[in-house]
Amino acid sequence: MVPHAMSALTLHAETFTPPPGQPPEESAIEPRGHVPRQLVAPLPPSQRTWRPKLTIQRVIVAFAFAGLAVLASWWAWVDLVGLIDLHGQNGHIVLVPLAIAILVWVRRQRIAYIRVGTRVLGPALAAVGVVSLLSGGSTGVSYLYHGGAVLVGLGAFVSVCGKGVVLRLLPVIAALALLLPVPGRVRDVIGPPLQEQTARIASGVLETTGFVAPARRDMSSSASAANAAERTPLPSLSLVPEARLKNACEGMPTTMLLAVVIYTYAFARPLRNRYRWLLLIAVIPLGLVANVIRATPLVWLLARNASGAPGADGLDVATQVGLYSEWLAVPLGLAAAAFAVRVLDWSGLHIYTFRLAR
Repeated sequence: MVPHAMSALTLHAETFTPPPGQPPEESAIEPRGHVPRQLVAPLPPSQRTWRPKLTIQRVIVAFAFAGLAVLASWWAWVDLVGLIDLHGQNGHIVLVPLAIAILVWVRRQRIAYIRVGTRVLGPALAAVGVVSLLSGGSTGVSYLYHGGAVLVGLGAFVSVCGKGVVLRLLPVIAALALLLPVPGRVRDVIGPPLQEQTARIASGVLETTGFVAPARRDMSSSASAANAAERTPLPSLSLVPEARLKNACEGMPTTMLLAVVIYTYAFARPLRNRYRWLLLIAVIPLGLVANVIRATPLVWLLARNASGAPGADGLDVATQVGLYSEWLAVPLGLAAAAFAVRVLDWSGLHIYTFRLAR
Protein backbone atom coordinates (compact mmCIF):
# COMPACT_ATOMS: atom_id res chain seq x y z
CA MET A 1 0.00 0.00 0.00
CA VAL A 2 1.29 3.50 -0.89
CA PRO A 3 2.25 5.92 1.97
CA HIS A 4 -0.55 8.41 1.44
CA ALA A 5 -3.12 5.57 1.46
CA MET A 6 -1.69 4.29 4.73
CA SER A 7 -1.89 7.72 6.33
CA ALA A 8 -5.49 8.10 5.16
CA LEU A 9 -6.40 4.71 6.58
CA THR A 10 -4.74 5.53 9.91
CA LEU A 11 -6.45 8.91 10.07
CA HIS A 12 -9.82 7.32 9.36
CA ALA A 13 -9.29 4.70 12.09
CA GLU A 14 -8.22 7.36 14.60
CA THR A 15 -11.13 9.71 13.90
CA PHE A 16 -13.76 6.98 14.00
CA THR A 17 -16.22 7.29 16.90
CA PRO A 18 -19.11 4.95 17.71
CA PRO A 19 -22.70 6.17 17.85
CA PRO A 20 -23.76 8.01 21.06
CA GLY A 21 -24.68 5.78 23.97
CA GLN A 22 -22.89 2.68 22.60
CA PRO A 23 -19.56 1.49 24.02
CA PRO A 24 -16.67 1.34 21.53
CA GLU A 25 -16.22 -2.43 21.83
CA GLU A 26 -19.92 -3.07 21.04
CA SER A 27 -20.04 -0.87 17.97
CA ALA A 28 -21.48 -2.58 14.96
CA ILE A 29 -19.57 -0.25 12.61
CA GLU A 30 -15.91 -1.03 12.01
CA PRO A 31 -13.40 1.37 10.42
CA ARG A 32 -11.96 0.47 7.08
CA GLY A 33 -8.92 -1.77 7.37
CA HIS A 34 -9.80 -2.71 10.94
CA VAL A 35 -9.18 -6.35 12.00
CA PRO A 36 -11.56 -7.56 14.73
CA ARG A 37 -9.75 -8.23 17.98
CA GLN A 38 -11.43 -11.57 18.56
CA LEU A 39 -10.00 -13.00 15.31
CA VAL A 40 -6.37 -12.37 16.21
CA ALA A 41 -6.33 -12.72 19.99
CA PRO A 42 -5.09 -16.15 21.17
CA LEU A 43 -7.27 -18.35 23.32
CA PRO A 44 -6.60 -18.28 27.06
CA PRO A 45 -4.64 -21.27 28.43
CA SER A 46 -7.74 -22.68 30.13
CA GLN A 47 -9.51 -23.04 26.74
CA ARG A 48 -6.62 -24.58 24.81
CA THR A 49 -6.85 -28.30 24.02
CA TRP A 50 -3.83 -30.38 23.14
CA ARG A 51 -4.41 -33.49 21.05
CA PRO A 52 -1.43 -35.73 20.34
CA LYS A 53 -0.72 -36.99 16.86
CA LEU A 54 -1.13 -40.60 15.85
CA THR A 55 2.25 -42.31 16.26
CA ILE A 56 3.50 -45.70 15.14
CA GLN A 57 3.72 -46.84 18.77
CA ARG A 58 0.04 -46.04 19.31
CA VAL A 59 -0.91 -47.87 16.12
CA ILE A 60 1.00 -50.97 17.28
CA VAL A 61 -0.80 -50.85 20.63
CA ALA A 62 -4.12 -50.43 18.81
CA PHE A 63 -3.46 -53.52 16.68
CA ALA A 64 -2.54 -55.41 19.84
CA PHE A 65 -5.87 -54.44 21.44
CA ALA A 66 -7.69 -55.43 18.24
CA GLY A 67 -5.91 -58.79 18.32
CA LEU A 68 -7.08 -59.36 21.88
CA ALA A 69 -10.62 -58.51 20.78
CA VAL A 70 -10.36 -61.05 17.96
CA LEU A 71 -9.21 -63.68 20.46
CA ALA A 72 -12.18 -62.83 22.66
CA SER A 73 -14.56 -63.50 19.75
CA TRP A 74 -12.44 -66.28 18.26
CA TRP A 75 -15.23 -68.74 17.44
CA ALA A 76 -17.14 -66.12 15.47
CA TRP A 77 -14.07 -65.45 13.32
CA VAL A 78 -13.49 -69.18 12.84
CA ASP A 79 -17.09 -69.56 11.67
CA LEU A 80 -16.69 -66.57 9.33
CA VAL A 81 -13.55 -68.00 7.74
CA GLY A 82 -15.25 -71.36 7.38
CA LEU A 83 -17.99 -69.78 5.26
CA ILE A 84 -15.50 -68.62 2.60
CA ASP A 85 -15.76 -70.63 -0.61
CA LEU A 86 -13.43 -69.58 -3.42
CA HIS A 87 -15.60 -71.36 -5.98
CA GLY A 88 -19.01 -70.44 -4.63
CA GLN A 89 -20.72 -68.17 -2.14
CA ASN A 90 -18.80 -65.60 -0.09
CA GLY A 91 -15.66 -65.83 -2.20
CA HIS A 92 -15.53 -62.03 -2.25
CA ILE A 93 -14.32 -61.99 1.37
CA VAL A 94 -10.86 -63.03 0.16
CA LEU A 95 -10.50 -59.72 -1.71
CA VAL A 96 -11.53 -57.51 1.20
CA PRO A 97 -8.11 -57.43 3.01
CA LEU A 98 -6.46 -56.44 -0.28
CA ALA A 99 -9.11 -53.76 -0.85
CA ILE A 100 -8.55 -52.36 2.65
CA ALA A 101 -4.78 -52.29 2.11
CA ILE A 102 -5.23 -50.37 -1.16
CA LEU A 103 -7.60 -47.84 0.41
CA VAL A 104 -5.21 -47.26 3.32
CA TRP A 105 -2.26 -46.85 0.96
CA VAL A 106 -3.92 -44.18 -1.16
CA ARG A 107 -4.86 -42.31 2.07
CA ARG A 108 -1.49 -42.69 3.78
CA GLN A 109 -0.87 -38.93 3.71
CA ARG A 110 -3.99 -38.35 5.82
CA ILE A 111 -2.56 -40.40 8.67
CA ALA A 112 -0.14 -37.58 9.53
CA TYR A 113 -3.13 -35.29 10.24
CA ILE A 114 -4.98 -37.71 12.51
CA ARG A 115 -5.27 -36.42 16.06
CA VAL A 116 -6.06 -38.68 18.97
CA GLY A 117 -9.24 -37.04 20.16
CA THR A 118 -12.26 -38.39 21.98
CA ARG A 119 -11.99 -42.14 22.51
CA VAL A 120 -15.53 -42.74 23.74
CA LEU A 121 -16.53 -43.98 20.29
CA GLY A 122 -14.33 -47.07 20.61
CA PRO A 123 -15.92 -48.50 23.77
CA ALA A 124 -19.35 -47.68 22.34
CA LEU A 125 -18.61 -49.68 19.17
CA ALA A 126 -17.23 -52.53 21.24
CA ALA A 127 -20.35 -52.55 23.44
CA VAL A 128 -22.64 -52.64 20.41
CA GLY A 129 -20.49 -55.43 18.98
CA VAL A 130 -20.78 -57.52 22.15
CA VAL A 131 -24.57 -57.14 22.17
CA SER A 132 -24.75 -58.03 18.46
CA LEU A 133 -22.42 -61.00 18.97
CA LEU A 134 -24.45 -62.44 21.83
CA SER A 135 -27.76 -61.76 20.09
CA GLY A 136 -26.62 -63.35 16.83
CA GLY A 137 -25.21 -66.38 18.62
CA SER A 138 -28.44 -67.00 20.51
CA THR A 139 -30.81 -66.40 17.57
CA GLY A 140 -28.63 -67.90 14.85
CA VAL A 141 -28.63 -64.74 12.72
CA SER A 142 -25.38 -64.88 10.79
CA TYR A 143 -24.84 -61.21 10.01
CA LEU A 144 -25.44 -60.21 13.65
CA TYR A 145 -23.02 -62.86 14.87
CA HIS A 146 -20.18 -62.04 12.47
CA GLY A 147 -20.92 -58.31 12.44
CA GLY A 148 -20.62 -58.22 16.20
CA ALA A 149 -17.16 -59.81 16.00
CA VAL A 150 -16.05 -57.18 13.48
CA LEU A 151 -17.42 -54.35 15.65
CA VAL A 152 -15.63 -55.65 18.73
CA GLY A 153 -12.29 -55.60 16.92
CA LEU A 154 -12.97 -52.17 15.43
CA GLY A 155 -14.01 -50.79 18.81
CA ALA A 156 -10.80 -52.01 20.42
CA PHE A 157 -8.75 -50.31 17.71
CA VAL A 158 -10.67 -47.02 17.92
CA SER A 159 -10.42 -47.04 21.72
CA VAL A 160 -6.67 -46.52 21.38
CA CYS A 161 -6.47 -44.31 18.29
CA GLY A 162 -9.56 -42.15 18.82
CA LYS A 163 -12.37 -41.11 16.52
CA GLY A 164 -9.96 -39.32 14.16
CA VAL A 165 -9.18 -42.66 12.53
CA VAL A 166 -12.85 -43.16 11.72
CA LEU A 167 -13.28 -39.66 10.32
CA ARG A 168 -10.10 -39.61 8.23
CA LEU A 169 -10.36 -43.21 7.01
CA LEU A 170 -14.13 -43.59 6.73
CA PRO A 171 -14.09 -45.53 3.40
CA VAL A 172 -11.67 -48.02 4.97
CA ILE A 173 -13.95 -48.49 7.97
CA ALA A 174 -16.97 -48.93 5.69
CA ALA A 175 -15.10 -51.61 3.70
CA LEU A 176 -15.15 -53.82 6.80
CA ALA A 177 -18.84 -54.45 6.08
CA LEU A 178 -17.76 -56.41 3.00
CA LEU A 179 -16.20 -59.00 5.32
CA LEU A 180 -19.69 -60.21 6.21
CA PRO A 181 -21.53 -62.85 4.20
CA VAL A 182 -24.52 -61.64 2.23
CA PRO A 183 -27.65 -61.89 4.42
CA GLY A 184 -30.19 -64.44 3.31
CA ARG A 185 -32.94 -61.84 2.82
CA VAL A 186 -30.76 -59.78 0.51
CA ARG A 187 -29.77 -62.90 -1.39
CA ASP A 188 -33.42 -63.91 -1.80
CA VAL A 189 -34.31 -60.46 -3.17
CA ILE A 190 -31.42 -60.08 -5.64
CA GLY A 191 -30.44 -63.68 -6.44
CA PRO A 192 -33.53 -65.23 -8.12
CA PRO A 193 -34.29 -62.32 -10.52
CA LEU A 194 -30.62 -62.11 -11.47
CA GLN A 195 -30.53 -65.87 -12.03
CA GLU A 196 -33.66 -65.88 -14.18
CA GLN A 197 -32.56 -62.96 -16.34
CA THR A 198 -29.12 -64.49 -16.82
CA ALA A 199 -30.59 -67.82 -17.93
CA ARG A 200 -33.02 -66.12 -20.30
CA ILE A 201 -30.40 -63.89 -21.92
CA ALA A 202 -27.76 -66.64 -22.17
CA SER A 203 -30.26 -69.06 -23.75
CA GLY A 204 -31.41 -66.40 -26.19
CA VAL A 205 -27.85 -65.57 -27.22
CA LEU A 206 -26.97 -69.24 -27.79
CA GLU A 207 -30.14 -69.93 -29.76
CA THR A 208 -29.77 -66.78 -31.87
CA THR A 209 -26.15 -67.52 -32.75
CA GLY A 210 -26.93 -71.16 -33.55
CA PHE A 211 -24.79 -72.81 -30.88
CA VAL A 212 -27.76 -74.69 -29.40
CA ALA A 213 -31.01 -75.92 -30.86
CA PRO A 214 -33.96 -73.54 -30.57
CA ALA A 215 -36.50 -74.33 -27.90
CA ARG A 216 -39.24 -74.94 -30.52
CA ARG A 217 -38.42 -76.58 -33.88
CA ASP A 218 -40.91 -77.51 -36.60
CA MET A 219 -39.85 -81.01 -37.62
CA SER A 220 -43.16 -82.08 -39.24
CA SER A 221 -41.95 -82.13 -42.86
CA SER A 222 -39.88 -85.04 -44.16
CA ALA A 223 -37.33 -82.67 -45.71
CA SER A 224 -36.61 -81.07 -42.35
CA ALA A 225 -36.25 -84.48 -40.74
CA ALA A 226 -33.83 -85.63 -43.45
CA ASN A 227 -31.72 -82.53 -43.14
CA ALA A 228 -31.63 -82.95 -39.36
CA ALA A 229 -30.50 -86.57 -39.73
CA GLU A 230 -27.72 -85.73 -42.20
CA ARG A 231 -26.05 -83.04 -40.06
CA THR A 232 -24.77 -83.33 -36.50
CA PRO A 233 -27.57 -82.40 -34.12
CA LEU A 234 -27.06 -79.22 -32.11
CA PRO A 235 -26.88 -79.38 -28.33
CA SER A 236 -30.24 -78.86 -26.69
CA LEU A 237 -30.85 -76.99 -23.47
CA SER A 238 -33.87 -79.16 -22.75
CA LEU A 239 -31.52 -82.03 -21.87
CA VAL A 240 -29.67 -80.01 -19.21
CA PRO A 241 -30.91 -80.70 -15.67
CA GLU A 242 -32.66 -77.68 -14.24
CA ALA A 243 -30.57 -77.74 -11.08
CA ARG A 244 -27.32 -77.55 -13.04
CA LEU A 245 -28.68 -74.78 -15.25
CA LYS A 246 -29.68 -72.70 -12.22
CA ASN A 247 -26.31 -73.31 -10.61
CA ALA A 248 -24.55 -72.15 -13.76
CA CYS A 249 -26.56 -68.93 -13.86
CA GLU A 250 -26.14 -68.08 -10.15
CA GLY A 251 -25.24 -64.40 -10.10
CA MET A 252 -24.64 -63.41 -6.47
CA PRO A 253 -20.96 -64.49 -6.30
CA THR A 254 -20.16 -62.56 -9.45
CA THR A 255 -22.09 -59.51 -8.25
CA MET A 256 -20.34 -59.45 -4.86
CA LEU A 257 -16.89 -59.76 -6.44
CA LEU A 258 -17.85 -56.92 -8.76
CA ALA A 259 -19.05 -54.84 -5.79
CA VAL A 260 -15.72 -55.22 -3.97
CA VAL A 261 -13.73 -54.29 -7.09
CA ILE A 262 -15.84 -51.24 -7.99
CA TYR A 263 -15.96 -50.01 -4.37
CA THR A 264 -12.18 -50.20 -4.16
CA TYR A 265 -11.74 -48.43 -7.50
CA ALA A 266 -14.27 -45.71 -6.70
CA PHE A 267 -12.73 -44.79 -3.34
CA ALA A 268 -9.14 -45.23 -4.48
CA ARG A 269 -9.56 -42.48 -7.07
CA PRO A 270 -10.09 -38.80 -6.11
CA LEU A 271 -13.67 -38.78 -7.40
CA ARG A 272 -16.49 -36.62 -6.16
CA ASN A 273 -18.92 -38.51 -3.96
CA ARG A 274 -21.81 -38.27 -6.38
CA TYR A 275 -19.83 -40.15 -9.04
CA ARG A 276 -18.67 -42.70 -6.52
CA TRP A 277 -22.29 -43.44 -5.66
CA LEU A 278 -23.07 -43.61 -9.38
CA LEU A 279 -20.47 -46.34 -9.81
CA LEU A 280 -21.82 -48.24 -6.80
CA ILE A 281 -25.39 -48.05 -8.09
CA ALA A 282 -24.20 -49.47 -11.41
CA VAL A 283 -23.04 -52.68 -9.69
CA ILE A 284 -26.39 -54.46 -10.23
CA PRO A 285 -26.66 -53.90 -14.03
CA LEU A 286 -22.93 -54.51 -14.43
CA GLY A 287 -23.35 -57.69 -12.42
CA LEU A 288 -26.02 -58.87 -14.86
CA VAL A 289 -23.76 -58.15 -17.85
CA ALA A 290 -20.77 -59.85 -16.25
CA ASN A 291 -22.88 -62.84 -15.26
CA VAL A 292 -24.21 -63.24 -18.80
CA ILE A 293 -20.66 -63.12 -20.18
CA ARG A 294 -19.61 -65.72 -17.64
CA ALA A 295 -22.64 -68.01 -17.92
CA THR A 296 -23.11 -68.11 -21.71
CA PRO A 297 -20.16 -70.41 -22.52
CA LEU A 298 -20.88 -72.41 -19.38
CA VAL A 299 -24.48 -73.07 -20.44
CA TRP A 300 -23.26 -74.11 -23.89
CA LEU A 301 -20.82 -76.59 -22.34
CA LEU A 302 -23.58 -78.01 -20.17
CA ALA A 303 -25.84 -78.47 -23.21
CA ARG A 304 -22.97 -80.05 -25.15
CA ASN A 305 -22.19 -82.54 -22.41
CA ALA A 306 -25.87 -83.38 -21.86
CA SER A 307 -26.41 -83.97 -25.59
CA GLY A 308 -23.47 -86.41 -25.82
CA ALA A 309 -21.61 -84.43 -28.46
CA PRO A 310 -18.34 -85.91 -29.77
CA GLY A 311 -15.54 -85.29 -27.29
CA ALA A 312 -17.93 -84.32 -24.52
CA ASP A 313 -17.61 -87.54 -22.55
CA GLY A 314 -14.81 -88.02 -20.02
CA LEU A 315 -13.74 -84.93 -18.15
CA ASP A 316 -16.62 -82.61 -17.41
CA VAL A 317 -15.24 -79.37 -18.81
CA ALA A 318 -18.30 -77.45 -17.72
CA THR A 319 -17.59 -78.21 -14.08
CA GLN A 320 -14.00 -77.03 -14.37
CA VAL A 321 -15.04 -73.82 -16.13
CA GLY A 322 -17.75 -73.18 -13.55
CA LEU A 323 -15.23 -73.34 -10.70
CA TYR A 324 -13.21 -70.37 -11.91
CA SER A 325 -15.55 -68.42 -14.20
CA GLU A 326 -16.86 -66.24 -11.36
CA TRP A 327 -13.45 -64.61 -10.95
CA LEU A 328 -13.80 -63.06 -14.40
CA ALA A 329 -15.75 -60.36 -12.56
CA VAL A 330 -12.47 -58.94 -11.20
CA PRO A 331 -10.92 -57.85 -14.54
CA LEU A 332 -14.36 -57.05 -15.97
CA GLY A 333 -15.15 -54.80 -13.01
CA LEU A 334 -11.83 -52.96 -13.26
CA ALA A 335 -12.25 -52.47 -17.00
CA ALA A 336 -15.86 -51.28 -16.67
CA ALA A 337 -15.08 -48.83 -13.85
CA ALA A 338 -12.04 -47.41 -15.65
CA PHE A 339 -14.03 -47.04 -18.88
CA ALA A 340 -16.93 -45.31 -17.09
CA VAL A 341 -14.58 -42.85 -15.34
CA ARG A 342 -12.81 -42.15 -18.61
CA VAL A 343 -16.09 -41.44 -20.41
CA LEU A 344 -17.29 -39.12 -17.64
CA ASP A 345 -14.00 -37.26 -17.66
CA TRP A 346 -14.06 -36.98 -21.46
CA SER A 347 -17.58 -35.53 -21.33
CA GLY A 348 -16.24 -32.50 -19.43
CA LEU A 349 -17.83 -33.20 -16.06
CA HIS A 350 -15.87 -32.25 -12.97
CA ILE A 351 -15.67 -35.75 -11.57
CA TYR A 352 -12.46 -35.27 -9.58
CA THR A 353 -12.09 -33.41 -6.32
CA PHE A 354 -9.01 -31.80 -7.87
CA ARG A 355 -7.83 -31.71 -11.46
CA LEU A 356 -5.29 -34.41 -12.22
CA ALA A 357 -2.26 -33.57 -14.34
CA ARG A 358 -2.40 -34.95 -17.83
